[in-house]
Amino acid sequence: MGTPPTPAQAGSYSFSLEQTIGDAPVPVRWSPCRPIHYVTDPTGAPDDFAVHLQAVLAEVSAATGLRFVNDGLTTEAADMDRPAFLPELYGDRWAPVLIRFAPEADVAYLAGDVVGVASPTHTIDPTTGRAHLVTGVVYLETELTSVEPASEAGPAYTEVLRHELGHLVGLGHVDAPTEAMHPSVSGATAYQSGDLAGLAVLGQGPCAPGL
Repeated sequence: MGTPPTPAQAGSYSFSLEQTIGDAPVPVRWSPCRPIHYVTDPTGAPDDFAVHLQAVLAEVSAATGLRFVNDGLTTEAADMDRPAFLPELYGDRWAPVLIRFAPEADVAYLAGDVVGVASPTHTIDPTTGRAHLVTGVVYLETELTSVEPASEAGPAYTEVLRHELGHLVGLGHVDAPTEAMHPSVSGATAYQSGDLAGLAVLGQGPCAPGL
């Protein structure tokens, strides 16, 4: 468990899912007391995908204090209705987060101008009654691999990946056009002040001993 930084100046941020604790709304978060396991399917991915994925995950980890563990490669198909348990593939535990490229034909959410989608899965800790994120999926449109980057900051898909990983850990969309969590491509090559403020909050959740 790490200690997320507290940005000096908070910008605009929101949370994708909230719950009421007492009289106050709080975000649904990952338990900071256990790592987030993930797997990748290399199908349709560029050769440098693993390197850039690790780099963006490191950004998320630094901003939240959450730790990510790479469980290796898989051949799992993209499925928006993916179960939280897949014991035949991953044993008796929550299925690791699946991160991969996918064509629109396999993921209907990627239709039109949508080039990425993330869907975290939550459940209730029976010992506390709080909801926590336990697994999820991150899919990038395969056509992103052929898009030339607008700068020298890396492949074009890394901006989308950063946005979707923000959703994975609990961030929602914001109206501020310079933030990475703006719903349209913003050109942000790193998380901005609002993104970082929201990520810091998401890393400060309670542990989930019952999960």
